[in-house]
Amino acid sequence: MRKRYLLILLTILMLPLSGCDIAPTFPEDLDAFISHFNIDRAINNHQKGTLNYLSTVLENDVEVGRSLKTYTYEINDKFSAHNVEIMEGSLIPTTGSDANIIYLEETLDNLNFKTIYQKKDEVKVETARVLTENERNLYLQDFFYTTNANGYNGGYYLGDWLKARAALANYMSIDDAKETLTLELDDFIFDEQNDVWLTYRYVVDKDGMILDYYFHAYDEMTTLTTEFTITYN
Repeated sequence: MRKRYLLILLTILMLPLSGCDIAPTFPEDLDAFISHFNIDRAINNHQKGTLNYLSTVLENDVEVGRSLKTYTYEINDKFSAHNVEIMEGSLIPTTGSDANIIYLEETLDNLNFKTIYQKKDEVKVETARVLTENERNLYLQDFFYTTNANGYNGGYYLGDWLKARAALANYMSIDDAKETLTLELDDFIFDEQNDVWLTYRYVVDKDGMILDYYFHAYDEMTTLTTEFTITYN
């Protein structure tokens, strides 16, 4: 896998994208659960939340990269968010606007937005600006989704993505209380495009919002593990 884990890390929330629309319908119990998913309901019922994220890369059983993230938001009585990300080793971005950033902190307080970041071998830089209402709303919206061109995808709302995954119905289950749906491929799959073995698990609530996520990929030298949980208030 070597350096391919960066590509995999960027696409884990969209796996698997190919060959998943063969089965036209879900079994009755899954269809009843999944048909309830709706982006407006998801946003209305998830006005506050906390995300805790950890990703690690091992090479020959030695950790060579780590990424930590904690994100909290509130859009009920006030508009606020706080995001802290720490990158180490091979998971430090090398391209784009985030290149070489090892620490990022974002604080949103209504329309006031402050950013603190630090690049390798550099001191921290702090900036502050006042957002427009549209910029603020988009920042908070991105937690739920980033595009709705072909459904609401790209954030932690997984409802529309799951609606198109009927071919994976055999890997889905609903808990006894009918509160959560789990999509789990616990046997390692060979990903020919990236030449790695992988497994993953999603747990979503009744509105299609992710509660728990686990992803594991490896080849003969490198192992990537990514997991996060989200709690909502």
